Amino acid sequence: MNIRNIDPDTQATRAAPLAAPSLNVVVRDFETGNPVIEGIAERGSLVTIKNLHQGITLGSVVASELDGSWSFTIESKLRVSGLHQADGSASAANGVYSLLPLTEAMRLRESFGSEFSSSGHTVLDTAKASYKMNSHGQTWYVWAQLDGGYLISRTSGEDEWYQERSQQAVRLPEWLSDQWGWDGRTHPDDIVVTSATTPAASHRWMAGTPEIRSWNGIDLSNLTQRITVEQTDKAGRRSDINMDYVVITNVTPYILDLDAYREGTQTLLETTARPDDLKHGTSFIADLDRSIVGNGIDVTSMNVTLSGDDLNLTGDKLLLDEALNLDKDLPWVYDRTVGGVNGVDYTYDSNTRTLRLERTHQPIIGSAFYGNSAEKVIESLRLQNADGTPGKRSISITMEDSPASTATLIIAAPGARDDLPLVTATLLPQYIPAYRMIELGDVLGAKNSHNLGKGESISLSLPGTMNAKQFLGALKGMSMEWGGLGITGQANTTSAQYKSFMKFDHTLSAGEKFSVAHQGGTHVKGAVLSFATVDEGRKLSLTHHDGFYDKGDVYALAGDAAASSGHYDIGHLRLLYQSATVNAHSDKPTISLRLDGGKMAVGDVVSLHEGDRMVASKTITAADFSGPDAAMLLTLTEALSSGHHRLTSQYTTTAGEVRVGHGVDITVASAPALTDLKIASPNSDTAAQTLNESSTRYASVSDAGTPWITGNYDRGLVFSGKVGTAGSTDQYLISVSMGGKVLAFDTVAAGDFSLASAANLLAPGYYDDLSISATNISSGEGNGLSTTVQGLKLGHYWAAQSLGDTRGGHGNDNFLLGATKNGLNTLIQTNGGDDTLTLGAFGKKGNFAATVTDFTAGADKIAVFGKSIDLGNLSQFVKEVAPIQGGNGTKVVVDLDGAAAGNQTYTLHLQNVAYQPANTHTLFGV
Repeated sequence: MNIRNIDPDTQATRAAPLAAPSLNVVVRDFETGNPVIEGIAERGSLVTIKNLHQGITLGSVVASELDGSWSFTIESKLRVSGLHQADGSASAANGVYSLLPLTEAMRLRESFGSEFSSSGHTVLDTAKASYKMNSHGQTWYVWAQLDGGYLISRTSGEDEWYQERSQQAVRLPEWLSDQWGWDGRTHPDDIVVTSATTPAASHRWMAGTPEIRSWNGIDLSNLTQRITVEQTDKAGRRSDINMDYVVITNVTPYILDLDAYREGTQTLLETTARPDDLKHGTSFIADLDRSIVGNGIDVTSMNVTLSGDDLNLTGDKLLLDEALNLDKDLPWVYDRTVGGVNGVDYTYDSNTRTLRLERTHQPIIGSAFYGNSAEKVIESLRLQNADGTPGKRSISITMEDSPASTATLIIAAPGARDDLPLVTATLLPQYIPAYRMIELGDVLGAKNSHNLGKGESISLSLPGTMNAKQFLGALKGMSMEWGGLGITGQANTTSAQYKSFMKFDHTLSAGEKFSVAHQGGTHVKGAVLSFATVDEGRKLSLTHHDGFYDKGDVYALAGDAAASSGHYDIGHLRLLYQSATVNAHSDKPTISLRLDGGKMAVGDVVSLHEGDRMVASKTITAADFSGPDAAMLLTLTEALSSGHHRLTSQYTTTAGEVRVGHGVDITVASAPALTDLKIASPNSDTAAQTLNESSTRYASVSDAGTPWITGNYDRGLVFSGKVGTAGSTDQYLISVSMGGKVLAFDTVAAGDFSLASAANLLAPGYYDDLSISATNISSGEGNGLSTTVQGLKLGHYWAAQSLGDTRGGHGNDNFLLGATKNGLNTLIQTNGGDDTLTLGAFGKKGNFAATVTDFTAGADKIAVFGKSIDLGNLSQFVKEVAPIQGGNGTKVVVDLDGAAAGNQTYTLHLQNVAYQPANTHTLFGV
C-alpha cells in the first residue's frame, strides 16, 4: 500500500484561545501498509484523531510533556460477523481482521493449500486487500485468489473454509454485495477413496450472509480520506480542528518472476531448449500467466537485451511479429501487433543488442503496457536459430516502471551425447486403500441376544492381524438398526425402518464415548456408546451405556438430550473400516526404474510409453544423483483401460536423443461398473428419478412424510442402481455420501442394488456433492478396485420440525415450508428454475412465517399442501396482501385451511416482488 499526501496545506483555522495541533501525514515504514500521522500540540494535551469519511473517532494520544510532539498509526481493520458452520454454530472465522502489509502478502502468495483451488495451485492475489486475524491459536485470513473471488480460511485446513458465492472480481471484500452470501466448504475423508493422492470432492453448505465492514480505521473502499485532529489541554479547553487529506492506493510495482512455482522471486534462470525447438523458435518463459507479479503501476516500456559467448548475430534471430536480424539496426517501427497487443512500437540497436518496446509512440503523449499486455508481449517473443546450433544465449528483460524490474534468462542448447543410460523397469505391487465391513452377527446382548441393550457389552472379532488400536485407527463408520421395547414394542427385535449411519471424523480413542441417533416421529432417539480395549490391547469391545431422546430432527441434534428411561436397543451392527489391499492390476500402476547414475544429466527426461503415447515422465534434477545406480518411481496419472498393456521405458536427452529401455507387461482389472443410479422417497409411489450432474435438470425429491402422518419420518431416501456384471459372483461394498455425512452403506451382489438411508440426516435443501461409490470386495484381480460417481446434484425437501435458512438449486424444486426456526428471519433462497413453495402445517400447530429472497413472479408459485387453488377459491386462501420495503416487496398471508374449519396462517415476505395487489393471483400460478 502506498500513501501519499495530496493536500499538504492544512485548512486555515479560526482564531481560538487554543490553536489546533499541527498535522502531517507520513509513512515511517512503507512495509506496514498503514499511515502514520504526527504533529505538535500543547505539551501534555489530549490529541483526538477522527476519520470524517467514516464518521468515527480513530483514537487519541497524549502529546509529549517535553516538546508537545505526538504520533498516531491508523490501522485498517475489517470486521467479519455472521458466518456459521455446517451444524449452524458460529464460526471461529468471525472477528476483527487487520490489513496485511505488502511484504507479508507477498510472502504468503503461494502459501495457501491446494484445496482452495480447482487447479490444485493456489495463488494469493497481491493486487487485492488481504487481512489477518489471530484467534484461539489459529490464524485466519480474508484473501482473494488470483483470477478468483474472496475466501476466508487458514493457510491450510480442509475441515472449514469459506468461499464468496458470486466470485465477483472486486478489489476489496467489503465491496461484496450482502445478497450473495458465502458458502462453507470442507474436504472430508470420504468413505470411498478412488486414489490415495486424490482429495475427496468438497462438501459445501450455505454459511450465511456475513457482514464484512471496515472497522476502526482506514476504509480502503474509499480512496480519499479526510483525517481531522483536535486537542484538549489540561485545563479542558478544546481547540479548532485541523484537517488533511490522504489517498490510499493499493498498488505494487511489477516484478518479473521467471519461475512462479519456486519460492521467492526468480530473476535468473537457466533453461534448456531442444535443437528442434530452437530451429522453430523457443519461448523465453513457459508459464507467463503466473510470471508477472504486481498491479497498478503500468509498464511504460520494456528492453530486451541479448548476450552470451554463443550468441550468433547472423544465425540467431529474435521473433516478434516478424523476424528481427541481430546484426542490423532497426529504426522505430510503429503501431505493430505483438502477441495480440495492438499499438506496439519498437526499435533495435545492434551495438547494444537491445530491443526497446513501447506503446503508441508519439512526440507528446505516451501510453503503457497495462493489465496483462506486458505478459502477452513477453510470451510472444522467441529466439530462433535455423540450424539449431547449440550453445548458451542470455536474454535480459527489463520492465521500466517505478522501480524497474529486470530478469535474465539463459537458454542452453547442448550438443549431442554418446553412451546414454539404459533404463530397466519393474512393476510394483499397489497398496489400494480399500474398505471392508464387519457384521457383528445376531448374538449381541446377554438378556436379549438379538439386541445390545443399556449396560451391555460385546467383544469384537478383529480382522486379520489388526490389534485394537490399529482397528480404531482404521474405523471410518458404523450402522445399526434400532429396537427393543422403547422402539418396536418387543424386547428381542429391531426394525429395518429405524436405521442410523455414522461417520467418524476423527480416530476414536479407547473409552471415548460417542452418540448415535435415529428419527422416531417427532423425537430423536439414540444411545451413547464406546469402544474399549481388552486382553492387553489385542481385542476390542463395544459398550451400550445409555439411551437418550430429544424433540427435533436428527440433523439439528445439538447434544442437549435427556436420558431415556425406555429401552433403546441396537442390533444388526456393521462396522466400516479401511485397509490396504495389495493389487498388481491397478489402472494407475507405479513402475520402479533403475539406470546408470554416472550417465545421467540434469534436464534429461525418463519416461514411460505405451506405443506412441507417453503415459508418465520425470525430468532429472540434481536430487536424483544419489549413487552409481539411480532409482526412481513413476506413477501413471491417467488410468489405463482394462486389459493387457505393454509399457516401454525411455531416456531422452535435452538434445532430443533417445534410448529405449526395458518394458513391463501389465494386466489391468476392470473397476466396478456403476450405472443406472436413481433416487426415490420411501413415502411416495412416484417412480424413482435418475441422478445426474446437471445443475438445472437434477433429481428433486419433495417428501411430506409418512402416508399416515404428514411431517413424520422414520425412513430416509432410497438409492438404487446397477453394479458390476449381473450374474457374476463378485461382491461389492456400496456407500453413499452427501453433505459431509454417510447416508448409507452395505454389501451387495453384482447386478441391481437398493440402499435405504436413515431419516432426516441432512437439512432440507439443494446439494451438489452427492457421491456413490462401489468397491470390489471379492478375491481376484478386481479386489480393492473402486469406482466413485461424484458431483451428483440432488434437491431434497421435507417438512423439518423447525426449518432454518434453506437454499434451492437452479432447477425446478418444490419447497415444503412448515414451522420455521426464526419466523420471518428464516430466509428461503429459490435460485433459478420454476419453483413451488408449498405451505402447510405438517402436523404442527400455530401460525408460521418465512421470507423468500428471490421469488420470481410468473415462474415460481405458492401452493397449500393438500389443497387445490384456482381463481374461484383464491380469496378463501389469501387473507392479506400488503406492501413491504416501501412497496418494493410484498407481504402475503395465506389461510392454510381455506374454506375449511381452522385458522392457521402462513405469512410470506417476498422481498423482490413489487407490491401489485391486482396481480396476486399470479403468485399462486392461477
